[in-house]
Amino acid sequence: MSFETSRNFGESSAPHIASHAASHARIESNIMQSQIIKSAQNATQSAQTTPQINPQADQQKNPQTNPQASQNLPKSESPKSPLEQLATTLKSELAKSHLSIDEMHKLLEQNNAQELDLGIGLDVALELIKAQGLPLETDGAHYFLSTARVPLSEQRFCFVDIETTGAKPKECQVIEIGAITYQNGEIIGRFEEFIHAPHVPEMISEITGITSEMLKDSRRAESVLRDFKEFLGDSVFVAHNVGFDYGFLSYALDSHGFGALLNPRLCTINLARKSILSRRYSLQYLNEFLGINTPIAHRAYADALTSLKVFEIALKCAPSHIRTAQDLIDFSTGALKR
Repeated sequence: MSFETSRNFGESSAPHIASHAASHARIESNIMQSQIIKSAQNATQSAQTTPQINPQADQQKNPQTNPQASQNLPKSESPKSPLEQLATTLKSELAKSHLSIDEMHKLLEQNNAQELDLGIGLDVALELIKAQGLPLETDGAHYFLSTARVPLSEQRFCFVDIETTGAKPKECQVIEIGAITYQNGEIIGRFEEFIHAPHVPEMISEITGITSEMLKDSRRAESVLRDFKEFLGDSVFVAHNVGFDYGFLSYALDSHGFGALLNPRLCTINLARKSILSRRYSLQYLNEFLGINTPIAHRAYADALTSLKVFEIALKCAPSHIRTAQDLIDFSTGALKR
C-alpha cells in the first residue's frame, strides 16, 4: 500500500501518510494488543533492563566522523523480551523451512512458550508477533515466512534512515525519519517527517543541518512513530548499518507502546560487501564511487534513497540463484554462499 501526500515541516516539504480507515483500524488493534502485552509483562516481571545502542553508533553511522562506518553494528545490551525471544526462534526455524501445525506446536513446547509470562494465549502471541512486523503466514497446514516464498520481485522492501540527537536511544531521540517502500523495481511509497525535539545538539546540527528552530512546529514522536509503523507494515526493513536505525526505532516504538520491531532486516553494508568490490563501504563513499551522486547527505530521506540505489546496484551483482528476500538476507550475512 502506498501512502503519499504532502506536508510542510519548517524548512522541509515532506510526504506524509494518508488516512485510510482500514489501515488505522488495523494499527489501533495492534497498538491495543501491544499495550495489553506490556501491562501483562510489567505485572509478571519486576524489573527489566532498558535496551541500549553501542555509544559508538554516531561515528559508525556518519561517514564524515568514521570512514569505516560498516565495521561494527550497534547491538542491544539487554535481554530480549519473552515475545522477542519467541519471534527470534520462529525466524530462525522458519528461515530454513516451513513448519507443519504439529511441528509448530512442538517447537513452542520445546521453547517453553507456554511459560513466557505473556499473560495471553499462544494464538494471540503469534498474532501480536505478526502485528509487530514478522511476516508469519499459514496456509492451514503449514506456517511459513512470506519472505521465504514470495519472489524477490514481488517482495516489499522499506528503505529507512533516521537522524537522531545522539547515539543512545534511552537518552536521545529520533528527529527525522525518511523511508521509501519499494517493490518490483519501483518506488511505491514515500515517508519523510521531522519529529519535535526541544533541543538539537550543535554537533548534530553541524552534521545534518537540522536545528531546533526547524523542529519547533513538528509533530510529537508518538504521532509520527504511529504513522511510520503503519507505513512500514511487514516490509523487509533495509538500511545502511541497519543495526543502528532498526535498533533505535525499535526502542522508540516500544517506549511509546507500539511494541518492538520484529520485521526481517537487511543491511546494505553487508549486501554491498558481498556483491560490490570497493575500497570502502560507507554510504557517502559508495554514493560517489558508484556514481549515484545523491546531492544531499546526512538527511534521512536522501540517505534512504542512496541506500536504495546501492541495493539496486548490489542486486545486479548478486548470484542469479537468489530467488527470495530470505535468500538475499542469507547471502548478505554469509548464510547463503555465492
